[in-house]
Amino acid sequence: MPEEQRTPRGRTQRVPIVRERAKVTRRARATAVVRVRKQVERRTEIIDEPLTRDEVVIERVPIDRFVDAPIPDRYEGDTLVVSVLEEVVVVQKRLKLKEELRISRRRTTTREPQVIDLAEESVVVERRGVDGRSIPDTASRSAAPRREAKEQA
Repeated sequence: MPEEQRTPRGRTQRVPIVRERAKVTRRARATAVVRVRKQVERRTEIIDEPLTRDEVVIERVPIDRFVDAPIPDRYEGDTLVVSVLEEVVVVQKRLKLKEELRISRRRTTTREPQVIDLAEESVVVERRGVDGRSIPDTASRSAAPRREAKEQA
């Protein structure tokens, strides 16, 4: 808005006030070219991990004794004892304990080395300026150092 001022003769004079505004715009400009290559390297390793097996051992124990009622299954330590009953006709019907099955578990641990193939990826990043000159890139690395850093932690 113009501002009014009075002159020495009493006349009004208008002085325009100017304000400049800046307009900022952006545009994309190529500064470098990036090429990314992924390489897979294979290597053979021997893995020697313990393997655990459980075996079930069944031992038959002959009893041949008459009982009054069925005997429930039970544990004696780590061994499950299952009673096998048989009905026998006599003058009267009675339960005869024919045998017991003693079921226990034996755990064995062995090592069986296995040869396996492992794959490892690495990435190569190449940067070139618009003039075609190579720009050093510090982002190129393989996956192996990260695995080693995990193992050290």
